[in-house]
Amino acid sequence: MAWLGSIRLVRWCALAYAALACALAALVSIYFLGFLIHRGAPFHLGNIQGQAPVAAHLLNAGLLVAWGVQHSCMARAGFKQWLARWMHPSLERSTYVLISSAALAGLMLGWQPLDGRLWLLASAPLQGLMGLLLAGGLVLVVYSASLTDGLDLLGWRQAWCFAQGTAYQAPPFTQRSAYRWIRHPMMLGALLSLWATPDMTMTHGMFALGMSAYILIGIHFEERSMQNALGDAYRDYQKRTKRLVPAVY
Repeated sequence: MAWLGSIRLVRWCALAYAALACALAALVSIYFLGFLIHRGAPFHLGNIQGQAPVAAHLLNAGLLVAWGVQHSCMARAGFKQWLARWMHPSLERSTYVLISSAALAGLMLGWQPLDGRLWLLASAPLQGLMGLLLAGGLVLVVYSASLTDGLDLLGWRQAWCFAQGTAYQAPPFTQRSAYRWIRHPMMLGALLSLWATPDMTMTHGMFALGMSAYILIGIHFEERSMQNALGDAYRDYQKRTKRLVPAVY
C-alpha cells in the first residue's frame, strides 16, 4: 500500500503549493493597498523625484508591458495546455496566482518616481469623497470576486478537490447581484481604486493610466473568450447589460 501513501503525499503537497500561492497573493495585495494609498509601503505612488524623467518613463512602461505580457500569455488556452504537460491541471490556477503575485511585486518595487502632480485636493469634503470612492472600489472588487467564487480565482478550490480526490467543477457563469447590471463589476472596482486619490502624483497617474489601458484591453479579449465558451447565452447577456457603467458603457 506504499503507492497509496505516495498519492496522498502528492495531494497534500499540491495543497501546500496552493496555500503558498494564496499566502503570497494576500501579502502582495496588502502591500498593493499601501502602494496605492501612498502610505505603509517603502515604495509607493506618492513618491516624487525629478531626476532622469525619460529613463523613468521608459522603465515604467517596460515594467507595465512585462506585467501585461505575463498576465495575457498565462491566461491563454495554449499556455494552459502546455503547462498541463508539466503539472497536474489542479495546480494551473495556483501557478498563475503565484507568478502573477510575484510579477506585481516586481512591478511595484521597480516602479520609478516621476516629478509633478496632476492634482492635489486640499478640500476636506473632496478628500472624503475620494476616500469613499476608493473604499467603494475595493469593496466592489472583493464582493465581485466572491460572487464568482474567490477561492476558485485563487486556485485553492481546485487544489482542495485534488487533495480530497473529488472531481472539480468550474463555477457556473453568474448573472446575479452586481452582474445583473454590468458585466465587469470587478474591473469597475479596480478602475475606481486606481483613480480615486486626493493626491494624483505623476508617479500615480502613469501607473493608473497603464493599468487602466490593460484592464480595458483585457475586457475586450475576455469577452471574446466568453462568447466562444458560452455562445448565444453570453451574447444575450451582452445585449442586456453594459460593460462597466450601468446604462452608459
